[in-house]
Amino acid sequence: MDEKLQTDVGELINKYTPLKSWAELDNLKWDNAPRGNVYTISWLPDYDSEQHPANVGCVEVVRMGGGVTAQILYADNFKMYIRTFLGKEDARWTAWTQV
Repeated sequence: MDEKLQTDVGELINKYTPLKSWAELDNLKWDNAPRGNVYTISWLPDYDSEQHPANVGCVEVVRMGGGVTAQILYADNFKMYIRTFLGKEDARWTAWTQV
């Protein structure tokens, strides 16, 4: 099989990357997160029930529109949450919202 074809197909396969903290997730935006990565969360030490909807699940980082990052959390409680970050100088993540 052609080496180039093998590389292209390999890039389509999701890679599961365990996170060590919620702070790590704060730094992952569409322009610096490797495509196809799914980030796993499992009992992270900096979990705060006031800020985070669950402490076990998987997160996808996707681009929405022109420069908006969305993080989608698929939680172990069979619920899905989303938060967004608009790439402006004073931007902040929105609160997690159940969808």
